[in-house]
Amino acid sequence: MIRTQARTARKSHVCTTGALGCVGVIRPGDRYLMHVASPGGDLGLVSWGRLAECANCAELYGRPVAGLSSWWALWSEDGRLLDLITYDTGPVTEAQARDGLGRAVVPLTGTLEAIDRARLEQLRRDHGGRRAIEAGR
Repeated sequence: MIRTQARTARKSHVCTTGALGCVGVIRPGDRYLMHVASPGGDLGLVSWGRLAECANCAELYGRPVAGLSSWWALWSEDGRLLDLITYDTGPVTEAQARDGLGRAVVPLTGTLEAIDRARLEQLRRDHGGRRAIEAGR
């Protein structure tokens, strides 16, 4: 039997999928998929098998790590970046992010975009190092 679970890395892992363009490293804080195969199951393994798959490879192979993020971008209706939001407690759903922000920011309007670490850094560079709202403390 093969089980797959979306996780947030606490330590570095090697992406064992190795798709074209894969950077090969899953850094702490990155979302990834952990595939676990039991001994004697579908694959006929003698012992437990574990494969870590980075979010980019998972997306490429049609297994997106979606719905959860530790980083969110808040966009206005006219497409301006309003703020970058980080959750130090781990990944949250959009509904949880919206609920938490509703308490921190009055009134919450606009679109939330779940982003990964690379997109977070790109947005910080492109928008002058905008200070992030630290939520979930």
